[in-house]
Amino acid sequence: MLAALGVWICLQGEEDFFSLALAAAFLLFMHLPVRWKSTPLPGLAAWMGPAALFVAGNLTGFILPQALGWTWAFLLWARSSVASSALPVSRSWIAFLFVFPWITHDFPGVGWWFRLSGAAVSGSVFHLLGFPVIREGTRLLVGGLPVNVEAACAGMGLLQGLLVAGVVLLLFYFPTGRTFYVLLPAIPLLAWVANTARIAGITAVALSEGVEFSQGIFHTWGGLAVIALMLGLTIALLTFLRARIGSSSP
Repeated sequence: MLAALGVWICLQGEEDFFSLALAAAFLLFMHLPVRWKSTPLPGLAAWMGPAALFVAGNLTGFILPQALGWTWAFLLWARSSVASSALPVSRSWIAFLFVFPWITHDFPGVGWWFRLSGAAVSGSVFHLLGFPVIREGTRLLVGGLPVNVEAACAGMGLLQGLLVAGVVLLLFYFPTGRTFYVLLPAIPLLAWVANTARIAGITAVALSEGVEFSQGIFHTWGGLAVIALMLGLTIALLTFLRARIGSSSP
C-alpha cells in the first residue's frame, strides 16, 4: 500500500508531493512505538470500495474521492497490520484524510469566503481605529492605502496548511478520548483568526512603515510570524486543557 501511495504522490504536482511527504513523516512519528501483527489482509471484495472512490476521483478530477479511497484503504491495512501504536488506528484516518489537498482543489469557493470575511473584519478593525476604510470584495482602501487580499497570499493554501497544523496539534495533545472531537470544530475558526490577523498585521505595517517594506521581506516573514504566534497560542491553550482534563479524558 505504501508503494502504491508513493507512486500516486509522484504523479501529483510538486506542492502536493511535499505536502504528502511531510504528512507521511508525521503519521509515522505519531504512531511510534508500533507493535505489528500478521493478520491476513481483507479479501478482494473489501478493497472494491476504496478502488471505486479512487477511480471516481480520477475520472472527475476531484481530490476528495481519492482522499477518501486512500483513507479507507489505510484503515483496512492498518487494522490488519497494527496491533497497537501510540496513536490509535481508529483516529489515524482523520490525519490521513486532512493532509490530502482536497479543500484546495475541490472547494475554491471556500477560499473566497475565507479571504472575503478576513478582509471585512480587518477593514472593520481599522475603521474602529479611526482610519477611513473603503472595501470592495477582498480589496481594501485603508487611509488611502490599497490592500488586495489575493488568493496567492491568503487563500486556500494557507487554509489547508492551518487546518492540517491544527489537526496535528489536536492529535498530539489528545490522541485518545472524546476531547479531540469536541475541539475539532474549533480548528477552522482558529485558521480563520490566524489568517485575519495576518491581513491586519500586514496592513498595519504598510500604514506605518510603507508599502515597499510591507510587500518585501515582512510580507513573507511577518505573515509567518503572525501565524506562528497563533499556533503558539493554540499550543498554550491545548497544554492548559490537557493539564486540566487529561489527554485521554472520556
